[in-house]
Amino acid sequence: MDANSKSELWHSPISDSRGIKLCDYLSMNNLFVINEDCGPTFSGSQSSSYIDITVVGTDVLGDVSYWCLPEYESLSDHNTIEFEVTVTTNPSTSNRCNNFLYFNVKNSNWDRFDSFCKQPLVDLSNRIDSCADVDTLISVIENFQDVVLSVSKASMPLKKIKMSWVPWWSIEIKCMRKRLNAARRRYQRTRNFIIRNLYRQKYLQIKENYSSVLEEAKVQSWKDFLEDINEHNFWKKIYTYGIKQNFMKKIEVYGIRLPNGSATTSVEETINEIYKKCFPIDTINTDTPFHGLQRTKALENYSSSLDPLFTTAEIDGVINSFKLNKSPGPDCIQNETLKRIHLMFPCFISKQFNACLQLSTFPRSWKRANIFLIPKNNDFRGPHLDNLRCISLLPTIGKCLEKLIVNRISWFLRSKKLLNETQFGFTPQKCCEDALLYLKDVVDKGKKKNMLTNLIFLDIKGAFDHAWWPAILVLLKNFAIPSNIFHLVRDFLNDRSASLTLGRVSVSRFLQRGCPQGSVSGPLLWNLIMNSLLPRLSKITGCETIAFADDLLICFQGKCLDDIFELAQSTSDDILNWARDFKMEFNPNKSKVMAIKKKSVDFSSKQLFFDNIRLEMEEQKLKQPDDILEILPNNLNPHRNMGQ
Repeated sequence: MDANSKSELWHSPISDSRGIKLCDYLSMNNLFVINEDCGPTFSGSQSSSYIDITVVGTDVLGDVSYWCLPEYESLSDHNTIEFEVTVTTNPSTSNRCNNFLYFNVKNSNWDRFDSFCKQPLVDLSNRIDSCADVDTLISVIENFQDVVLSVSKASMPLKKIKMSWVPWWSIEIKCMRKRLNAARRRYQRTRNFIIRNLYRQKYLQIKENYSSVLEEAKVQSWKDFLEDINEHNFWKKIYTYGIKQNFMKKIEVYGIRLPNGSATTSVEETINEIYKKCFPIDTINTDTPFHGLQRTKALENYSSSLDPLFTTAEIDGVINSFKLNKSPGPDCIQNETLKRIHLMFPCFISKQFNACLQLSTFPRSWKRANIFLIPKNNDFRGPHLDNLRCISLLPTIGKCLEKLIVNRISWFLRSKKLLNETQFGFTPQKCCEDALLYLKDVVDKGKKKNMLTNLIFLDIKGAFDHAWWPAILVLLKNFAIPSNIFHLVRDFLNDRSASLTLGRVSVSRFLQRGCPQGSVSGPLLWNLIMNSLLPRLSKITGCETIAFADDLLICFQGKCLDDIFELAQSTSDDILNWARDFKMEFNPNKSKVMAIKKKSVDFSSKQLFFDNIRLEMEEQKLKQPDDILEILPNNLNPHRNMGQ
């Protein structure tokens, strides 16, 4: 449209009153300007300007791309505008923009938001008061999400998708590029030979100046980047600028390499391989009699004492602990929006959560996750299946209820001292340094007693992805947690789903096992599984265990070398049986044995097997006890990684 107005929204150097009014109109009606910064859209004999704009609605926003001004001349002073519109006929594909809206909450009209929300939330609150069944509760929660989404659309602008960004870009360079494009078009359009040469000289002069400023900005940005790096943010900087950017786009274009050496050839195949690895299926065909018994116990009726309803203080603490500027889940409700709603209607959120607790229901809409892929490490040869980590973006309000449940279970377990003290990961007031110091003390005590020390490092394959839900439920029953909390957790683990989108292909799957990475409850659920192993190991004489999340280190000490390896082998077999009971696997190729060597002792003839695979043996000499911190594998000593 010929807007005949100026605004920075469509890259005009200045804004006028008509442009401001038009921007307000577009914002109120959820319309979006898709102009790119390609230069003036109007080029007359006297001047040029940015008055032609392309406006689209939310229904086709994701289908329009590659907006540009072609080089060929138009038949008027208005330049030709080109853009591509993708027409989707396959119902299995979905528009990412239609499914996911990211609002710019910093520019929200909160007064409008409050006024639009007030009456609908009052009506929904009254419905919750009379809620007596699950269907009514689910209906209220779905209506609540619809109300928040519609009110957000009316009071908040959407965040514009930035196609690219570089740290050295500035307003000055942006304006210079506009002047350069304008000079180039004026020179190319002029037919008079003399005037054309004058315009050409002016264009080349502007281009030279622009190139000089651009080069200077890039060099200065690189210097600033190096000056900002220190020992605390080194890896964060490298990850942000070297690995994270455009990772998803790289997967869409090149696919992923598979462990067998081949590569995926389509987006659909890529998604299927990711699901197969990161979201495994819980097959009954491979069950042992023990597994069948666990499934039966998990489904049996369970009764115990009841936990009281969630208090206002609990809910306030959970909501206030949520950080700002975090990506929302499928509900598109951001943390800032939820905090605003809770500030306006604190009782409404409490009523929802307590109704879920009373009815032992975790709503299905809160159990849907959007999957986002990030790399575990940098790989310049292209993305590999083993290098992918799936992060689950879950609904914000669902994470609130999840955190309330986690707080209740954690308090119950710790108040009764049911958690093993040798788990240092995901544990309050414990960290990696505590685990390293504990290991140092163990090795130091053994050295003072003139004992031999043998360390075994075990790596669990896809630990979080393979967490078995029936085993988790049985463990909670064995702890005798309150029955209303147990039934809420059981419903939380039932009927979960995840959606992964690459390009324009989106595939959803129902989940059958695993602790979602990115969820609030994942660390606690995993600690419950590890807690079933650690007490068994702590009863073994001459064995010390250190667990940090899913990393397991076992220290064997004694006077006789044969006795140490015999004990290590029997313990390894016991751990293998435990893993089979919980439907998990260890990775022998990433596990290893480390012998703290003495001059008079030869370890070369000793072998240790795990699942019939010989573990790699490494011998180390210690001059001082502190040397143990320098010889640990990388996954157990992140500070050594930082130094390297």
